[in-house]
Amino acid sequence: MRVSAGSVSVPDRNSLARGSAGLWLCLMIALATSASTETAWAQQAPPVSAPKERNGSPAEETTLPPVVVVEGTKPAAAKKATKKTAKNTAPPSTPTQATPTAATLGVPGATGVTFPLAAETKALDDARDNLLTQIGTNAYSMNREVLEAIPGGTNTPMSKVLLQAPGVSQDSVASGQIHVRNEHANVQFRINGIILPDGVSGFSQVLDTAFVANLSLITGALPAEYGLRTSGLIDIQTRSGAFDGGGSVGVYGGSRETITPSFEYGGTSGQTEYFVTGRYFGSNEGIENPTASVVPIHDDTEQGAFFSYVSTLLNPNTRLSWISGSTINQYQIPNSPGQNPAFTPFGVQPSIRRCSTNGNSSRTTMT
Repeated sequence: MRVSAGSVSVPDRNSLARGSAGLWLCLMIALATSASTETAWAQQAPPVSAPKERNGSPAEETTLPPVVVVEGTKPAAAKKATKKTAKNTAPPSTPTQATPTAATLGVPGATGVTFPLAAETKALDDARDNLLTQIGTNAYSMNREVLEAIPGGTNTPMSKVLLQAPGVSQDSVASGQIHVRNEHANVQFRINGIILPDGVSGFSQVLDTAFVANLSLITGALPAEYGLRTSGLIDIQTRSGAFDGGGSVGVYGGSRETITPSFEYGGTSGQTEYFVTGRYFGSNEGIENPTASVVPIHDDTEQGAFFSYVSTLLNPNTRLSWISGSTINQYQIPNSPGQNPAFTPFGVQPSIRRCSTNGNSSRTTMT
């Protein structure tokens, strides 16, 4: 509508229609521009924290700075520290088994133990001991600690050591024979699972206590695999260089002019172990004194014994062993004065005094 001085002009219908259409077009363009501007601002504008009230009054609005995260990159210092840490870090340790000791192997008294040969030797010894049937048998065992604790220690003769076992009694000191459950002799000896011949328990002592690591007297209803001598089985386990490394020299003596020097030595070399012992025994009372005097007449004795044991492991399940020993024992037969002669050689009646005091009989045994 247009107004001029003195007159009023009214627009026609067509001009009004064209004006309305233009107005609506401008309004739509304005709305579209406003919506796109708000969307872009919402995507780019930083987040705004909501105002918090403090003491009843609205707090000031704070704007958090935008956070930029860049993946796949590390500072140079961080890279260097990571490399240095990785270089100095030790690899994870694998669990290891505890180192065996003499106590864990079942030989608490052993000294100079060599590992791991001692553990392999003990495993083979246990397997060997389980070969014979144990049903119906009773065993009385004495280990090295027990043998060293008895009077005289390892200098004690084997027959005296066996008297510590129940049901054992002495026969003759010189013969070395014992009674087991009131049976004379009929005793079997076994060393490291090997049965010894019958001659080992002869007139004198053959076995030396110094080379014994464990001694067991096995009695009871022995099965047939134990052989004919079922009064008792004396099972001896020898000492070895794997458990008794090193050596010693000693002298033991006492009354009746008794003296017994001895030595022992053992060790290992690779998978091979060895142990040797030697002993000399001298006394003026070799056999029981038949008189009431303190000093017997013509009753001297000299004895010597030697023992050696060598074994080598061929593999964890195979072992090669070698056992040797030797004894030389000489006894004088003691005289008993005042005895009547039983014979008249060449028709001559000997003097009772000369026959009783000047006899010179002796006996020597070698094994």
